[in-house]
Amino acid sequence: MELKKYFNFASRKQTDPADTGHKKESMTKIQLIGYGLVEAKRAKEIKPGDTLVWNYGVTSLVDSIEKETRTQIVIRTIAESGKTYTRRMGKERLVGVML
Repeated sequence: MELKKYFNFASRKQTDPADTGHKKESMTKIQLIGYGLVEAKRAKEIKPGDTLVWNYGVTSLVDSIEKETRTQIVIRTIAESGKTYTRRMGKERLVGVML
């Protein structure tokens, strides 16, 4: 059974409803549990100083990029509580960001 047939795995792009026929795409958005739609960017585009948004509105600040491989990136984040965490993710993964 092919899951793509039943679920939409594609990233969401918003268009301007006031546009008169010409489609304009804004930044990609993702749906977070308990929070709603947020702006998103690929993990490979994350830089130190970015604020990331997770499910239920939890935020963390990117402290540093620890390691990068061809397909993965490892980042160190500081949570709202002050704890530091290391996160490993694929470079193409969409991550919610606070602009």
